[in-house]
Amino acid sequence: MLFPISPGFLSTRRRTLSGAGFIFFALLAAVLPALAQNQDPPEYRALWVDAWGPGFKNAAEVQNLVDQARQGHFNTLIIQVRRRGDAYYHSALVPRAADIAAGFDPLAEVIQRAKSGSPALEVHAWIPVFPLWGQQFNLPAAQDHLIHTRPEWLTRNPAGETWDGNNYQLDPGHPGVQQHIHEVAMELVSNYAIDAIHLDYIRYAGRNWGYNEVAVQRFNDRFNRSGQPHPDDALWLQWRRDQVTDLVRRIHLGTRLLDPTVSVAASTIAFAPGITQTNQWPGSAAYSNVLQDWRAWMEEGLLDLNHPMVYMRQPTNALDWTRWTEFAKKHRYSRHVAPGAGAWLNSIADTITQLRSLREGGIGFGPADGMTLYSYRSSNNQGLPFSNFASAVTSSPSAHDPSPQPLFPAPAPVPPRPWIDQPTQGALKGSLLDLDSGEPVDGAQVFLTGPNSRILRTDANGVFGAVRLPPGIYTLTPAAPPDGIISLPATLEVTAGGAARTRLFRSSRPYVIATAAQADLTGAWTLRSDAPDAFSSAHSTAVTVTGTANATATWTVSVPESGRYDVFAWHPTRSGLTTQARYEVSGYDGSQQGILNQSAGGGQWRTVRTGQRFTAGGTAAVTLGNRDVIAGRQVAADAVLFVLTEPLPAHPIDLEVEGEGTLTSFPAQSPFFEGDTLFLLAQPGVDNSFLGWGGLLNGTVSPASLTVSGPGTVQARFGRTFAAWAKNRFTAAELADSAISGPDADPDLTGLPNLLRYALGLDRTTAGGHALLPAPAVLDPTTGRLTLAFHSLSSSADLGVVIEKSQNLSDWESAQDWIAAEISEPAADHPLLERVRVELELPAGTTGPVFFRVRYLLQPESP
Repeated sequence: MLFPISPGFLSTRRRTLSGAGFIFFALLAAVLPALAQNQDPPEYRALWVDAWGPGFKNAAEVQNLVDQARQGHFNTLIIQVRRRGDAYYHSALVPRAADIAAGFDPLAEVIQRAKSGSPALEVHAWIPVFPLWGQQFNLPAAQDHLIHTRPEWLTRNPAGETWDGNNYQLDPGHPGVQQHIHEVAMELVSNYAIDAIHLDYIRYAGRNWGYNEVAVQRFNDRFNRSGQPHPDDALWLQWRRDQVTDLVRRIHLGTRLLDPTVSVAASTIAFAPGITQTNQWPGSAAYSNVLQDWRAWMEEGLLDLNHPMVYMRQPTNALDWTRWTEFAKKHRYSRHVAPGAGAWLNSIADTITQLRSLREGGIGFGPADGMTLYSYRSSNNQGLPFSNFASAVTSSPSAHDPSPQPLFPAPAPVPPRPWIDQPTQGALKGSLLDLDSGEPVDGAQVFLTGPNSRILRTDANGVFGAVRLPPGIYTLTPAAPPDGIISLPATLEVTAGGAARTRLFRSSRPYVIATAAQADLTGAWTLRSDAPDAFSSAHSTAVTVTGTANATATWTVSVPESGRYDVFAWHPTRSGLTTQARYEVSGYDGSQQGILNQSAGGGQWRTVRTGQRFTAGGTAAVTLGNRDVIAGRQVAADAVLFVLTEPLPAHPIDLEVEGEGTLTSFPAQSPFFEGDTLFLLAQPGVDNSFLGWGGLLNGTVSPASLTVSGPGTVQARFGRTFAAWAKNRFTAAELADSAISGPDADPDLTGLPNLLRYALGLDRTTAGGHALLPAPAVLDPTTGRLTLAFHSLSSSADLGVVIEKSQNLSDWESAQDWIAAEISEPAADHPLLERVRVELELPAGTTGPVFFRVRYLLQPESP
C-alpha cells in the first residue's frame, strides 16, 4: 500500500536513508566485489522532470518515473516542484497545485521511491523562481496565490506593463520578493530530504524589465538619482544583476546553515551565439540581456552545480553547443557543471552526440562533471517515448547510436563534492538592521577582515555574506554610517564546512548587545545550533520547573550613556518553548520583571522592559530563569539588547570618609541622575562619632538627603572622642564616678591620667605605656632648630594638642609663634596613632634655659 509521507517524516529520515544506503553498498562491496566493476565512473546523469504534463502527479507516475530513470542508468531527478507560483509538495507558503489529488505529496513520493530502491537516485527540488503565472487573462482560482495577494510585487517594463508576453513575473529588486523566494527555498531544504535545491528562471525576462516602483526607488535611493533609469543605463543594468546574485547568495548561505550537505544548483542561460573565453562573457545574453551573471556565481562559489541550458539543434547550432559547453567546463572554479541538452529539439541520435562531447576535455580544462537532459517528458523530436531514449543510451549498437559502447553502459554514482564532503573553507552570513526604524539597511558596505579580507554589501533585506573563506577569526565592521549613526562591529569564527552567523545593527541612539556566548549560565543548559533564526550561532535551552528556578542565564553589560533604555530579548523559533519566560532587568532603579511568550514571535527583538534607567559606566543585567507555571517546557537563552531612548543628565558624586566610619548612598551607583534624591547614611566606627558633613552637604545629622544638581563630593567626617573611649573601658558605675573615669583620673595609679592614655591610644592596662611618651628634644646645630617628637591619637574628635614653653617651669605660654614646621605621619608601632614632629625656631637673642611641653586638652564634643 502506498501513502503520502509528511515533510516532517522525511526530514527526520534524511540521515537514516543515507546511512542505510552506505551500509547497503558496503555489504555489496564485501559480498559481491564484481558489482563495483560494473559501475561507470562518477558523473551526473540528470533528468529534468517538468510539471507541465504527466510525470510525478500520482503514485503510479512516480513509480514509472523512477523505474525508467533506473533503466536508463540516470542517477539524478530534477523535479519541478513549483510551476507558476504553486507547489507540488506540502507548503505553508505557496498554494497547492490544482492538478494533484488532495493529500498527495508528489515530492515526498518521489523521494521515498528514489531512495528506497537500488540504485538510490538523487532528488533535486526544481523551482522556477520569478515567473508567477503564465496566462494573461485566466488567473488562478486559488485566492491565496501571490498574483492575488501581492500584485505589487510584479515586475514592470518602462511603460508600466506587467505581462511580458509569456508570464507575469515577480520583480527581483523588490525586498518582499527576495524574502519570499528565500523562505520558499528554505522550506524545501528544511522539510524534505532533497539532495539539492535547483533554481530556474533566476533572471530577468530582459533588460526592459525590473521597473517595479519599489525596485526603482531602491536604485534611486542607493545612487542619489531620481526618475526612471533607461534600460541600457550601465549602473541600472549592474544593479539589477546584483539583485539576482544577492538572492542566489542568500539561498546558498541559508542552505549551508540549514543543511550543509544539500547542494545549490541552477539552470543557467546559454543562448546562441556560444562563447569560449572570459572576455566574451559581458557580451553574452545571460550577462547583458537577462542579467544573470552565472560565471560570477561559480567564481564566488554560490553554485555547487551548474546546469547551463545549452538548448541547441545539433544540425544547425553544433558550434554554439561546443562553444558554450567548453566555456562552462572552463568556468566551473572547482565546482561541478553538468550542461543541459535540449532533447526535445533533437533526434535521439543527435542528443547522444551532444552528451558524448561533454566527456571531452581540452587545453586547460577537463570533461564536464556530468550531463542533464531536458526532458523526461519530451526526450526527442521524433515523438518517441522516453523508454526509447533509455534503451538507446544503455544498449548499442542501435538505430540511434552506432557506437559499440553505449553512452551509459552501467549505473554511475554522482561525483564526490570535496568542498562539501571534506571542506577546507567556510562561509558567513549576516544582516544589518536599523534599530530606529526596525527596517533592514539596504546597500550598505560591510568590511570583513581576518584571514581573508573583503568588502561586502547588504541586499534588499539587509543580508550580506561570503563563501570560500579560510577558517579563522573575522571582524565585521559596517562602513562609516551617516553622521550621528552608531554601528558596532562584530567578531565571529568561521570553521571549515560551517556557516557562521551574525547580526549587525545601526542606530542614532547608543545601544549595546550581549549574545548567548556572553551569558553567565548556572544550572543545566543545553547548547544548540539548530535554529536558523537564532541571533547567535549557538544558543542555550533549559527545561522549565515550577517553584524556584534552578537554571539561570545572566547577561551583564556596561551601558554607553546615561538615560532611559528599552530592553529587548531575542529568542529563536523552537517547538516546546514556554509561554512564560521571565526576564529580570537589574540596574539603577533596582530589578524589574518582564514576561515573554517564547512559543511565538521568534527570530526578532521583543520588548522586555521600557524606560529603564541606567547610568554610563554602570552595570546593567538581564537574568532569565527556568521558572514556569508548567514544568517540562523549554526556555531559550539567546541575546539581549539595550537601546537608549532618552538621554538624561547624570553626575558623578564622590563619597569620601574622613576618620573611621562608612558612608553609604541609596541608590549606590554613581553617577546619579539629575533631580534624583540621594539618601546618605554615615555610620561611625568603634570609638568614633559622626562629626558632620562636608562638600555638597552641611550639618551633623545622619541619615541625610541630597537633591542631585551637579557633580561634586560628599564627605562624612568621623573622629575618636574621650567619651567613646571611656565608654568602652569603664563600667556604668565607673562612668558615673569622675574620680575613676574622668580625664584627670588615674585609676590604675600608673602616673598616666585617662586623658593621656586616650591621647596616646592606650588601654587602661597597657604595660610600659611610658614608652609612648615624647622623646627627648633634639637641637640641630646647623639650623639652630629644636625638634620635638611625640605621638597623638589620629582622627580624634575632641582632643586638642598645644606646644607650650616656659623659662621657669612655673609660667607657661603657647609656643605657636616659634613653630617653624609641623609634620604628621602614621606611627609604625601603633595603628591608632600618628607620630608628630614639630620644629621650633628660637628667636634671636633668646637667653637662659627654655622648657617645652606637650599639652593635651579635652574639647567639648560637637552636638
